[in-house]
Amino acid sequence: MDLYSVLEPNQQLTTTKSLKLVELNPEVLQAIENKTELRLKSATNKDYPVLVTASKTFKIRQKNHSNCVLLLSEHNGAASSYARFSNELVLAPIEPTINLHGISVLTDLSGLTSKNPVSLESIFENSPMSKEEFARLCPELNLVELEGNAYVLHEELVRDCLSSILRAIIEELVESGDEMNIMTRLQSLDKQWVIDVVDKRQEESYPSEIIQTVLAKYTREADEKLAFLNEKVVRLYGVLLLKNSTQNMKEEDFALNLKLTMPFNYHPNIKLEYLGGNFITENGFIRYFAESDLSENPVERISELFKLKKEWKLEEIEPFVVRINTKKIKTDKFLIKYAKVRRVGKQTVVCAKT
Repeated sequence: MDLYSVLEPNQQLTTTKSLKLVELNPEVLQAIENKTELRLKSATNKDYPVLVTASKTFKIRQKNHSNCVLLLSEHNGAASSYARFSNELVLAPIEPTINLHGISVLTDLSGLTSKNPVSLESIFENSPMSKEEFARLCPELNLVELEGNAYVLHEELVRDCLSSILRAIIEELVESGDEMNIMTRLQSLDKQWVIDVVDKRQEESYPSEIIQTVLAKYTREADEKLAFLNEKVVRLYGVLLLKNSTQNMKEEDFALNLKLTMPFNYHPNIKLEYLGGNFITENGFIRYFAESDLSENPVERISELFKLKKEWKLEEIEPFVVRINTKKIKTDKFLIKYAKVRRVGKQTVVCAKT
């Protein structure tokens, strides 16, 4: 990308600065009108640059063209025109990512270290994303700062902390006489009440930073009220149960064991679809398999999937192809290019092309 080429300065405008023409989208234009800070960032010196507002990230790409672009400006009362732009910069929204390379995984609280500390602020400064996106992504990635050092919380540590939180809340609700309405109450809890209850009743002394991170990931907040996201909670417990299983389980045994791993009196709906992209079922048995282990190449990924199973139900294979379905078209239409898709009764099944 010829993004840093120097244009010859126009004497009527400036003798020291060169220009690049940028097509502003509504979000960036609004930020400029609101005098909001805009920043240019990049993950490394060799990566593409991005422009970030307070809440969004835009990849900067160069669009070459043969059209004449006329830029008019007012300078000392005289109109100046420039027609030397053979290209322009276009801002395209992108999904932000955080580079976690080199960040320690924390499996238990005894693993805290003061060696080579890396703060969340330094991670943000080197991440091509906005402040708002970074704050949203940190809990999703289990990223937390403890004693000045950033860590990725291991899933089992997250689960244990979440269990402690749920047990503390449920015990408090039972003692207050709400034993029959626990699942309903878990959908509307005062945020400060939750923090106070957890601080008073938690079985282990988890740092407030970890508690806040876990709550941010597994609850939805609105008007200082918290609602537990039962589907995400089930996914956490279910995926870990599958990971830690040494052999395939019958589907009904898996559902029963999953219920037993959850805190007493916590009874969310359990559906296998909540674990999409983390399991394979065949002949009534279920086993762990992660979507992230598959190739990023569409042809290779589809081939790998049919090596695992010769035939898939459409709803089973869908979580494994979402990543490669970049145009977001309907899954059955997307798969026609790579596989045979047919109706069998009321179900749609997918198998390899012969």
